[in-house]
Amino acid sequence: MFSHFWQLPTAPPGSGGDTHPLQQLRPMHLPELPSAWPLAPGWWLLATAVLVSIYFIWRWLQKRKKINARKRYRQQSLKILHSLQLRQTSNFEAIAELNQLLKRCAIQAYGRSQVSALSGQRWLSFLQQQAEELNLQAAHLLTEGPYLPAEQLQSIDLQPLYLMTEDWIQNHRSQDARV
Repeated sequence: MFSHFWQLPTAPPGSGGDTHPLQQLRPMHLPELPSAWPLAPGWWLLATAVLVSIYFIWRWLQKRKKINARKRYRQQSLKILHSLQLRQTSNFEAIAELNQLLKRCAIQAYGRSQVSALSGQRWLSFLQQQAEELNLQAAHLLTEGPYLPAEQLQSIDLQPLYLMTEDWIQNHRSQDARV
């Protein structure tokens, strides 16, 4: 009856059918393979977690960039200050350049609208408000120095003004409290 074990049995002789009932069956239909879409809930959670993580990392990097930019203006201002100290200029020019340096630094920290119109006593009051300690005697040279007679101006030691400027650049309070 079975000539080989891999072949289907044939109908016994005299049964009236040439084929065995198993041979009349249709081939098996395999189920469809699982689709990749829609995703399982775990994949949705993972994708959401990755996107949220990317967003928070991006925001953190933006904040760091802003903070570093705010710190950079202080470093640049200090470099300019040290180059001013090394140059041999008249006291009149030195006072004007120190005043400009302080003004540029203040504009970077507080914005043009808040700083640019300040002059005279209002400028000194602003500098004092933003610094923990300010040498007012040296600071008065910023407003009074340009109007002093040339002989008196040349006899003034500007070292306290340089120190006051350096201290203000390093220690002034910024609108961004983290700087």
